Amino acid sequence: MERNFLVFTLILIGLVPSSFISNFNVLGAMSVIQTIDVGDLPRSIVFNPNNDHIYVSNQDSNDVSVIDSASNTVKKTIAVGDGPADILFNPSNNNLYVMNQYSDDVSVIDSDTNTVIDTITVGDGPRDILFNPSNNYVYVVNGNSDNVSVIKGIQSQNDPSKNISDLIKNIMKNPLDIANSVNSANEIIAILSDNNGVNDQKVCNLLNQVPTKQILDVRNIVDC
Repeated sequence: MERNFLVFTLILIGLVPSSFISNFNVLGAMSVIQTIDVGDLPRSIVFNPNNDHIYVSNQDSNDVSVIDSASNTVKKTIAVGDGPADILFNPSNNNLYVMNQYSDDVSVIDSDTNTVIDTITVGDGPRDILFNPSNNYVYVVNGNSDNVSVIKGIQSQNDPSKNISDLIKNIMKNPLDIANSVNSANEIIAILSDNNGVNDQKVCNLLNQVPTKQILDVRNIVDC
């Protein structure tokens, strides 16, 4: 065995160009440039290209560390279920799904706000999680109950505050166009009506941040 290993080694040395050996030495010189502290027993990691954040599930501390990849620092820590293991990113709705193996559920994180927006009960002892982009479903393998839970990934709905922000910007571009301001205000009212008033205060806070006469008129129309 030793003789065969020696012959094989000599053949490799004879066949491999010296340039490759030099490159190999350079590659071998790579090293860790930074260490980022996260939670206890990190288990899984995923990247969100929409906000350039990295999400790490920490099993023993029951949370997810949000890392800003621009600065390589932990921006936020999100509490999730018991024993978070696998984590995946759903690009169709910009949500993250964290599989909690001890609480038998999945925490859904809105990556726009980095908050948990839902907790979905699955089978006993979830072991793995998968996203299917063809049907926008999330599949969870449950080891103890011998089944697979299928979660429908809801398409991202337009955030009313974002639409209203666009309307406010439109008003600011034409501050003397009263008709435009009134039309924008009516659109804002329509958005609020469609959402059953759930975002009323959020929208009013947005309007209050722009203290111009035109925005004040809009605020009065919207009844902030």
